Amino acid sequence: MIVVSALDFRFGWSSAPAAVSVVGDVLVAVGLLIAMITTIQNGYAAANINVESDQTVVSTGVYSVVRHPMYFGNVLLMIGIPLALGSSWGLVFMIGGLPVLVIRILDEEKVLAQQLAGYLDYARRVQFRLVPYVW
Repeated sequence: MIVVSALDFRFGWSSAPAAVSVVGDVLVAVGLLIAMITTIQNGYAAANINVESDQTVVSTGVYSVVRHPMYFGNVLLMIGIPLALGSSWGLVFMIGGLPVLVIRILDEEKVLAQQLAGYLDYARRVQFRLVPYVW
């Protein structure tokens, strides 16, 4: 997505008004901020699904809004980067990227429910997995 968006920008395969690029810049900044806050609030956040023996459920801060705030930040980046570069072609990757992310979240939740004490109670309290008031 990043490579295609950059090539699209470089070679002018598609174009967008400057306001679209500004919106994309804001989405990228907010997505990165959410990802940073997530890693600060949860030292166990990682690319691999692994529950440590001393790990506890984090349910405050961004985790009180959605169960997977880092993935929410990633979605903002997946939308923001192509918009920032004015790339319609980069947005095509959302078609494949979102279903993969949904599968990843569902798989991760199975592991957390089985291995992380208190996760099921947390999941009952925080209803939304990825996007507030949507899913």
